[in-house]
Parts: sequence; C-alpha cells; structure tokens
Amino acid sequence: MVALSKRMPFEIITKNCSCSPDFKHIYVTDTGLQTFPGKNNATEPTSIYRFDVTPDGKRLQNKQLFAYAARGLPDGIHTDTAGNVYSACGGGDGINV
Repeated sequence: MVALSKRMPFEIITKNCSCSPDFKHIYVTDTGLQTFPGKNNATEPTSIYRFDVTPDGKRLQNKQLFAYAARGLPDGIHTDTAGNVYSACGGGDGINV
C-alpha cells in the first residue's frame, strides 16, 4: 500500500493506479476503507479518482472523483487501449466497467 500524500497536498491510500492510453490522466484506487489491523472503516472512501498529468509529466493535478464503489473496495485497476477503465472490487462486487 502506498500513501501518495508524501508528495501531494491530499491523502490517498492506494494499491493500484493506471494511466490513460494517451498518458494525460492517471486513475488511482483509494482503498481508505481498509484499515489495519484487519478492520474496515466504513466512513473511509472506496473510490477511484482521476488526475490530470501535467504537460511535463512530473505532477498530478485536478483530482476528480471518477467512480465510487457502493460495495467492496476497488482493488485492481486497468485501462484498455480504447480508454475504458476496469476495476475489480473486493467484497463480492466483481468487475466494474
């Protein structure tokens, strides 16, 4: 698990991220619902955010809520060559497109 907050002015706890085919956006799963040791905190986010990549490719900006998992938490994410975003949601929710 990586906390992106060390370099960014916001906090996200993620296990996965994926870039858009044109590398202009990055999709990040926020698994803040899953806390440790072995407990879930239902008040925390279970979301996927989309960030714009700056033209120089060195920073992320413009955090946008892309999707919210009503059940489970987004654990795995992939974008295909057409720009579709896929995420597996743990907790029995399956694959969301």
